[in-house]
Amino acid sequence: MTWRRPAAQPALRWAGPLAALALLCAPTPESHAHRLDEYLQATLIGLSPGEVRLEMSLTAGVQVASSILARVDLNHDDHISSTEGKAYARSLLRELVLEVDGHPRALRLSGSWFPRPEDMRAGLGSIRLTAMAKFLELRPGEHQLFLQNHHLTNQSVYLVNALAPASRRVNIVSQRRDPRQTEVRIQFSVVGQD
Repeated sequence: MTWRRPAAQPALRWAGPLAALALLCAPTPESHAHRLDEYLQATLIGLSPGEVRLEMSLTAGVQVASSILARVDLNHDDHISSTEGKAYARSLLRELVLEVDGHPRALRLSGSWFPRPEDMRAGLGSIRLTAMAKFLELRPGEHQLFLQNHHLTNQSVYLVNALAPASRRVNIVSQRRDPRQTEVRIQFSVVGQD
């Protein structure tokens, strides 16, 4: 059996409805993911009985991209080296406060990716960081995670949210954020072994 291309549909029959749909779905200035003059820092938090994992996406608006890039590309050669990227990521992590049940937890950088400088300046590229804090498994019962972000608070907007736990032993009870989402308190419970 040979494959045959189906007969072409007349394009004009779909032009009107598709044009109307395109107009309805067209982005408006209010629907952009971030403003031009701000640094969007979005953080997702993954919880397990013995680990906290952060996934961060950092996107600079075009009006602040050059100042962010100057913090990353330290030798100003318009190239972000691995060393420069890791140095920036580690300095950012030092500006985060992470506590579990009131005890400070040290975050360790586990991955980083940086866009091309020209993409950052165009407001298109996002820095991606992953970090984790490992500790002894939490006992069964109620627990609280606190995360606070102090990185570039004068030019940033924030989003923070817990991921659905990968472990069936963890249940998110509630999330309370401050109005700017620079901090979050997550109530969660841990149940016994699987």
